Amino acid sequence: MTQDTETVYRSHAHLYDRIYHWKDYAKEAEVVRGLLRGAGVREGARVVEAACGTGSYLVHLNNWYEVSGFDLNPATLEVARKKVPKVDLFQGDMTDFELKRPVDAIVCLFSSIGYVSPGEPLRALAESFHRNLLPGGVVLVEPWVEPDAAIDGHLAQQTYSSDELKLCRTGVHRVDGRRSFLSFHWLVTTIEGVEHFVDDHTLWMTTR
Repeated sequence: MTQDTETVYRSHAHLYDRIYHWKDYAKEAEVVRGLLRGAGVREGARVVEAACGTGSYLVHLNNWYEVSGFDLNPATLEVARKKVPKVDLFQGDMTDFELKRPVDAIVCLFSSIGYVSPGEPLRALAESFHRNLLPGGVVLVEPWVEPDAAIDGHLAQQTYSSDELKLCRTGVHRVDGRRSFLSFHWLVTTIEGVEHFVDDHTLWMTTR
């Protein structure tokens, strides 16, 4: 069965952390901490994560900052609330959001910026980030693949295995100018049987 990306993340958000089980969020959060410190953001400062997904970075950033987060997808936020139940999380769009009060830093990690197309959407995002920052505040963005590093036809596959769940996600990366196209085919095996669905993504590549 084929579904669009939004439907996939609404109905299968619980699989996200399984397929990225190999990712070292603790180590990456330490890198973020170092970059923020180098930019003058003190520990205890107010930091919001845009497109926070299932909250895996917030688990660690919460040790050093007064954190909050938002995401467009309510299903991933449900997962995040179980990890960081005392953190303020809300549904919001990166291109048009309003915080309760301005923050010292906004972080946008794991290539989430790639889902914002160039031109007016990206300008709107920049304006929203600026509007919600304190004077002298910092924005830290982790980009998607840079154009010179993109490989058309690159094959991708990730797996996960436990006694109750087997996952395989595989696909081909296609490149058209500054656009990346990823069409992931998922196989989800449980005691109930095997489910197949397709998860399509279009991301924009930019230089640093």
